[in-house]
Amino acid sequence: MQKKKLTALPIDKNREDVPVMQAVVEFQHTDLWGNNYTSNKYNYVYDAFLDTSTGENTLIVDVFSPAPDAKFCYRLLIGKNKQGNDKWFIIDSKGEVSERSLDGGCYYNKFYYPFSAETNKVIDDYLADTSSYAKGKGIGKIIAWQKAVRQKRLKDKYQKIKDSISYELAEIRPLPQAVHKWIDNTVMAYSRYIFYDANGKKQTTARCSVCGNEVTINKVRSGDKVTCPVCHKKCTAKPYRKYLNSNGFCNRETIMYLQPFKGTRFCAREFIIEYYYDCGRINPYIWIKELVRTTCDFDGQEMRVQEQYTYDEDYKGGDWRKDYFKSVNSSLQLYPGTLNKIFKRVKGFNKWHIDYGKIAKQCNPVGFVNLYDAVNKVACLPNMLNNGLVELARDVIAHRCNTSLYDLSKGSLSKSFGITKDDLKILKPLNVNYREFELYKAYQSTCRKIDFEELKEFLKVSSTIDCNTAEMLSILQRSSLRKFCKFFRKWESENCTSQDKDSWWDPRRHFFSDYKDYIRNATLLEYDLSNSEVLFPKNLKQAHDLAYSIINDKELKNAELPQIARQYESYSNLYSYEDKNYCIMPPSRHNDLKNEGKTLCHCVATYAKRVAVGSTIILFIRKTSEKDKPYFTLELNPITYEIEQCRGLRNCAYPKEVKDFMDKWYKTKIEPLKRSKGKCQTTAA
Repeated sequence: MQKKKLTALPIDKNREDVPVMQAVVEFQHTDLWGNNYTSNKYNYVYDAFLDTSTGENTLIVDVFSPAPDAKFCYRLLIGKNKQGNDKWFIIDSKGEVSERSLDGGCYYNKFYYPFSAETNKVIDDYLADTSSYAKGKGIGKIIAWQKAVRQKRLKDKYQKIKDSISYELAEIRPLPQAVHKWIDNTVMAYSRYIFYDANGKKQTTARCSVCGNEVTINKVRSGDKVTCPVCHKKCTAKPYRKYLNSNGFCNRETIMYLQPFKGTRFCAREFIIEYYYDCGRINPYIWIKELVRTTCDFDGQEMRVQEQYTYDEDYKGGDWRKDYFKSVNSSLQLYPGTLNKIFKRVKGFNKWHIDYGKIAKQCNPVGFVNLYDAVNKVACLPNMLNNGLVELARDVIAHRCNTSLYDLSKGSLSKSFGITKDDLKILKPLNVNYREFELYKAYQSTCRKIDFEELKEFLKVSSTIDCNTAEMLSILQRSSLRKFCKFFRKWESENCTSQDKDSWWDPRRHFFSDYKDYIRNATLLEYDLSNSEVLFPKNLKQAHDLAYSIINDKELKNAELPQIARQYESYSNLYSYEDKNYCIMPPSRHNDLKNEGKTLCHCVATYAKRVAVGSTIILFIRKTSEKDKPYFTLELNPITYEIEQCRGLRNCAYPKEVKDFMDKWYKTKIEPLKRSKGKCQTTAA
């Protein structure tokens, strides 16, 4: 179609032969509830003719509203493009050109009537070869034809997409038998059951889900690990009758398989694995479905995600749809068999002693990008695994540790993480993760002799109540971990049922926050926390609520905290410092914090309770010539001795002169404290 020439054709917008009829017809209706409402029908008329002025046969349809109004609505032009494909466009009454399709014809209360019988004949003759799929007459036939053309265009479009994706994924192959064996023997190994008859006898009949044989085993309890006498596989015991009375169950896992391609490319393929046990089935129904395919290119320097495809069985462009969000580093059960082939084939690789597959086996589930980064950046990673610190290695790989605190370029555990042979004797049996390792280091810093059983019990408790290092040290300042664990276990037995422990409302989640609140309030109220009955009250909730109500009493709330005044002498000896320009000093009383915040317009007064209980340290920086005039306020961490913040008027930052003074003070007063603390840790180790 020659668009420019066709749009230049004249349009007679004031035709006198437009048929006369009512433009809008009203209809009265009654709904099911007896309510009356009105609907409108809009009538339009159209004329059709052929144009050959461009050397092509072009069908032109002009649409008007009926006379006597007889307004021109739009012109529709139908023809073929240079490739011989069907084409159309519309010119509206304002002269704007678009390629939209006609609306629903007689649908949506719009009706079209021809100028004459000859009008429909022109359209029918022009679209004569479309009678098999374009039903109707006149504009109705055009609408059906446009719909068919659009469907063909979409089909061709999706076919191109399908062909393109098929070409890009041409190297994809079915899962090798080795992967199926790995799934069965490693990933889903826990999904092996021996269903036994619970008859109370010394021996009972059982059925193995691995080999399917009926065997005789000794009396067991649900959940016990039993070796099948026939296939010699370890299985979990499960009562057969209880299983039959249930609706069955399903075990699910998600795995990642890296399939090598030619050159430096590979495909990260994500699968979901399901083992169904239902309808009394002994052998599981195994269902494996691929969810995501991600093609990657890895040259040893950078891992680039090229394309990601997600499975979508409703997508008309094939089962695999290109995804906009590209991510491959989720921690899944990673098949170890192809890792060396992918990561060791790049130019310049020289760490042939590294076995990626072995590391993946020990650290699964793991993200393969994190795994590669950790192998190349954490020199002591093999030593961690060889010494049984698997959970710590997992956290290092997954970046769940503060790597800035350690030198990961060192190959030995002592030089990188400060783990000595004596430490390994304790850490290896516990197989600590990073959080537990930090708790161990904090415990070691107290210079106490490490009690293995006490530490082991506390690590179990801390994982339940989410206790960090600072909170553990606050416990050790007043008691032992053993007494605290005994207190928690007693509280747990009185306040938690087995059902509570497996639910989202598990009361243990709130235990430690309540206990910390109680200790903080008890410290402010100057309770005797050296008394074990006060430190570990018989009824924690009652003691917590009572202390809270006293602290929030109006009179006490506005009173001074005497603990701050008592800290002054010891803090002054530890932290006070002065040169010719500046000095640093602790607050001598509670009101000093209030005056500091009021003068400098910041919120240091709200830190009073934390200062009183020793969870933070506030120090004042003053000019030597104006010691009574607030200048800058400094917060020091009492555990790490790190400067948390230093703020001046309206929270402004400090100038270089103050920075130089702070550096001098830190080197003179704080670094000796840190060294003595480190020496204490070394002695304890």
